[in-house]
Formats: sequence, structure tokens, C-alpha cells
Amino acid sequence: MKAPLELPIVSLLALFPVFPLAQLDCTKIVVDAKTWDVSKLGGPHSVYNVVDHPPSVINTTYTLDLCKPLPKNSQCPSGTYGRRLRSDDKGTLKNRKAFSSRAMEKLTRSMY
Repeated sequence: MKAPLELPIVSLLALFPVFPLAQLDCTKIVVDAKTWDVSKLGGPHSVYNVVDHPPSVINTTYTLDLCKPLPKNSQCPSGTYGRRLRSDDKGTLKNRKAFSSRAMEKLTRSMY
């Protein structure tokens, strides 16, 4: 039995002002002249989505760390804050996409 879970990770980025995440101090995020401490949200967080395409199943996993780059063993280049991994029902990696601080900055700019 599959248990799909979808979470709009992009909406989490709306909390942040437009500047490179590499310079992000998660204890002092200022939005509309209000200061927020989102340091408790730091650390890798993952959500996944399972889509059944008979005769196969596609599993997509999104991982994001708001405060620092993902660990080097996360199958992505150094400096990656977010990633998308797609695999088939046999666990074979089909697609990988990494998001650097610059890519995340561009994404947040496009939201305003």
C-alpha cells in the first residue's frame, strides 16, 4: 500500500527575504519588519510522492535544509540546499536535481 505525501516546499521559501541562502542566519530572518527565529526548522527535511504508473511506480523524494547545505553524502554536489530524487519501484535512480543557494535565490525572486 502506498502512502503519498505532498508538501509545497516552495511555499517554505516564501518566508525568506531575497538574498543568497549561503548567508542566511536562521535566528534572524526579517520579513515585513518582523524578526523570526526559524533555526528549529534547520536540518534536512524530506517529503515524498508516490505515483502509480502500471506496470511501474515512480517515487519522488524532495529534501530541503533551510539553514545550511545538505550533508555531502546526499548524492548532490557540495553547497546543495535542496534536492529532488526520482526512482522507480526497483529503487533505480531515474532523475536527480540539486538546488544551490543561487538557484534557491532565483526561485524566491520569481515568487515576488
